[in-house]
Amino acid sequence: MNKKTKLSFTALPLILALLASSLPAAAQNDLEVAMNAAGSIVGGGVTGGLTGIYAVPRVVGVVLADGANPKAAPAKDEEGPAAALAFEKKYRGEKNPKGGVGMSQEELYPDAKPVPFSDTKNIVQMNDSLWSRDQIVADFKKNHKEGEVAAIVLVKTEFCCTNFYRPCAVTTAVFEKRAASDLKKFRVYGAWVRNPKALPKDATVAQKKAKTAWDEKVMDEYDFEQGPGATIVFINPKDGKAIKTDASQMQLFMEPFDKEGGKVPVLEKALAKVLEIFAK
Repeated sequence: MNKKTKLSFTALPLILALLASSLPAAAQNDLEVAMNAAGSIVGGGVTGGLTGIYAVPRVVGVVLADGANPKAAPAKDEEGPAAALAFEKKYRGEKNPKGGVGMSQEELYPDAKPVPFSDTKNIVQMNDSLWSRDQIVADFKKNHKEGEVAAIVLVKTEFCCTNFYRPCAVTTAVFEKRAASDLKKFRVYGAWVRNPKALPKDATVAQKKAKTAWDEKVMDEYDFEQGPGATIVFINPKDGKAIKTDASQMQLFMEPFDKEGGKVPVLEKALAKVLEIFAK
């Protein structure tokens, strides 16, 4: 989708306010609770919350070369908060006893590794033929499993993997191991952009340019911003509308993730609200 047809985002609190105006008084009480939850989502000095609704053009007959990659569902004991925390810790490594550097405590976990989507079963890797919003909608309609009602796109760089926050790694673990039960209702897609190891060392100039171009297309398509961790976009396959947030707004950081034993209460509230909005 080019810049001429790309539409802007709208903040979730505004969406909730618009919904409230059309509800009877008794129902507005429940919505106020949800709006308070949205307020906690936008906390921490980050502008916005869950943001954005935009239209995705309907595409018919899109051929996807290798986007499906169906895999067996993991056993129940391999999912949930504890499983997500254990999965993330496999890539974390030992803490530097001397501490990290700067505000983000870079190199606090000097041996930490990114979590590649190739190590996941519940996240479909995006590729040259599966990256745009219309392609995601088409793939969802063709390949979604029973119980899945919407799509989620994750876009990350993993530049944060050695610091105090590790939002990209935490986000990947949370979505892979379904730390929030409502994640079972979504088909999840992932793109790791600006990955220095995505190409072989002997990659040609043309290959490098093609990879850079693809990264830029994906980042533009999902309005990716470097800094707040993975971009998270919820897409309603019924009408192509979507809601955008990120790891920072969902508080998908290592410290609360550890303290909560892998539970993600802010994301849980957000998922419930997204499903409610998409069901209308």
